[in-house]
Amino acid sequence: MNITEKAKAYAEGKAINAISKAIEEAYAIGYRDGYNDGLSSREDFSSNDLEDGVEYVDLGLPSGTKWAVDYLKNEEGRRVFYYNEVRKLNLPTPQQFKEFLEYTRWDYTDSQTKKTIMFLGANGNRMSLPFFSSSIAGLKDIRFVFWLKDLKEEGSERNAGRNSKIVNVFTGYKLPVLLVR
Repeated sequence: MNITEKAKAYAEGKAINAISKAIEEAYAIGYRDGYNDGLSSREDFSSNDLEDGVEYVDLGLPSGTKWAVDYLKNEEGRRVFYYNEVRKLNLPTPQQFKEFLEYTRWDYTDSQTKKTIMFLGANGNRMSLPFFSSSIAGLKDIRFVFWLKDLKEEGSERNAGRNSKIVNVFTGYKLPVLLVR
């Protein structure tokens, strides 16, 4: 083997080693960057999910039900609806409302700028709702209230969750809506 052939064999070995090393480094960097991107995107959403523009929170309920973090708003920002406007939406059932009350703790925040109710889930996750004030007859001393799913089709009253009770409310009144999934 002459010097030219030896140089060619030496160069081929070095080129293969250099290319292999570059590919290994690129793979390791890509893997690390992908892992970090995945980790940071998980942290952005924590326990909250977004579906059809509604943000939901997992409060650690035994049923796995997730609750919207705020009252439903329409395009104009309206937060209260007649029952017939929302009856086909995924409203909480009376059973889901009872579970919500049993497995969360709530407290009032009454500051000069904002009155809210903060709910603490069994798993430590939180959500807060603004106070609901209304002049609806029979619904005094309200902290929170929203329509519940009601399977009956007759009559002019439907279920609503009010503070720690299920009450019947006339369907001609407008109430907030809190969705579940």
